[in-house]
Amino acid sequence: MAAENPGIGARTVRAMYWAYGSFVAGRALTLVATAILARLLEPRDFGLVALALVFTALLETVADLGLSQALVVAPEDELAERSDTVFLGSIVLGAALSAIVGALGPVLAAFFDQPELAWLTGLLGLNFLLRALGATHDALAEKRLDFRARTQAEVVDVLVRGITGIALAAAGLGAASIVLGYLAGTAARSATLWVVVAWRPRMRRQRADLPALVRLGAGYSGVDAIAAVSNNVDYVFIGRVLGPASLGLYSIGFRLPELLVMNLSLVAGRVLFPAFAAVARDALADAFLVTFRYIMMLSMPLAIGLAGLAAQGKLTAKASPSPTGRQGA
Repeated sequence: MAAENPGIGARTVRAMYWAYGSFVAGRALTLVATAILARLLEPRDFGLVALALVFTALLETVADLGLSQALVVAPEDELAERSDTVFLGSIVLGAALSAIVGALGPVLAAFFDQPELAWLTGLLGLNFLLRALGATHDALAEKRLDFRARTQAEVVDVLVRGITGIALAAAGLGAASIVLGYLAGTAARSATLWVVVAWRPRMRRQRADLPALVRLGAGYSGVDAIAAVSNNVDYVFIGRVLGPASLGLYSIGFRLPELLVMNLSLVAGRVLFPAFAAVARDALADAFLVTFRYIMMLSMPLAIGLAGLAAQGKLTAKASPSPTGRQGA
């Protein structure tokens, strides 16, 4: 591996630092924004947005049919031509998904018996087109392990999203403030990627590249789709049975274990995907074992600590007197 890519190890470590720095900064800003929004909005507002996000999260797994992932593993000598193909393909697919989400908004509203979801989901669907505008730049930065550029874009995204959402919530826009914050953040992220990634489309699609890219990306999209279903099925049941208010409380409470444990592995995976793509096949097993060891060293103590805090909180709740004067059951 060292002979084939002499700088891959050092670049991976630098990329990991930037990725985790982006993760910590982004999640800290998100938690602050969420805390402020929780004071300005009702749990039902969060629940409505969570229902809309469940639907769009499933579609995001196939937003570009895996073209971005296929570009990350593309050979260097074919990168220029394939980048143009991926850019145009992503724009077309993003626009199509935005239209599809807008058309299916009333269906989602009828399923959950929440009329506001019709226009709220359609508005959120515009996120597909806005994200597609920067998807190719994002994939190129990932391929080059340039996570500094991605960090800049992601921090801008979180800042603009939080500031916009808080300002609109204070103005009384309710659930729409969260959605409009998402759109503003995505637009700012795509614009930042155009500034920090030195690539511009030539608007020349190579027909011969498209089938190969779609075949390669389909496998990645399939894995992502399965993960999206398993990660969001609980939201569907809670929203359908208990309603948006209960789902809003659930989604807020779920963010702590998601922040501390699951996202650590996801962040590492984002860096390791392009890094493993540059590793020789006979060295992949050793590379996997090394990275698995370090990820477990980070995530296991956090998971155990979180479980301990949850148990302590349960004991404290049992010991606390209830409003009727009896101890909690």
